[in-house]
Amino acid sequence: MAWTTLEVSNCRKKGQKNQSESYFTNILAVGGEAQEIKLLHPSQLVVYAGMTGHKKAISCLLFHPQNPTWLFSGSEDQRIILWDIGIPDFTDYSTKHSQLLVLKCDEGILNIVFSSSLGWLLAGTEDGCFGWKMDGAQVVGKSRRPATQFQLPQLTSNEECVDGLVLLDDHTVACKYVEESFIYIWNLLDYIPSQVGQSKFVSLEESTCRWGFPG
Repeated sequence: MAWTTLEVSNCRKKGQKNQSESYFTNILAVGGEAQEIKLLHPSQLVVYAGMTGHKKAISCLLFHPQNPTWLFSGSEDQRIILWDIGIPDFTDYSTKHSQLLVLKCDEGILNIVFSSSLGWLLAGTEDGCFGWKMDGAQVVGKSRRPATQFQLPQLTSNEECVDGLVLLDDHTVACKYVEESFIYIWNLLDYIPSQVGQSKFVSLEESTCRWGFPG
């Protein structure tokens, strides 16, 4: 589940002053086992659109922090789809949505985060943590493989599944691997390649901060 806030133009009848005025309203996106993303207008309790594109369960949704109509959806089908959900006409809830980009991995997507200042999308998957550089001019186009895989220091288990991934600020990443008793905290700015394509594999230093917890 994810939500965004859209600016909507409210058209008035001809002859009235202020032909239109703008207001802001929240939109909710939900998805799951049904493989479809539903768009809801919570203030009116209306489900007004459905978007299909994934072939397995949808595991995570994230709206772009700077483009309120852009929605990332991650799925067990090993893909992240970037959608433009558009702005609906709230008189009849007609809307147009489209797929902008498909990002592919070798394993299912479990969670996604986006760094606004760096323009990087990170995904926690069943096979590690991966990243893509998301330049605004390049979001429309062909399917893309990850730019970089971020490898944590030696794990205590052989499990590579990232079951927790969040941004503490715009470049401080916290992640947890299945069966690990540590949360790893690292600075994305220290590890992203200076040029896309420069490095497909980045190993984090042993000094990466670790926070332990019982069990």
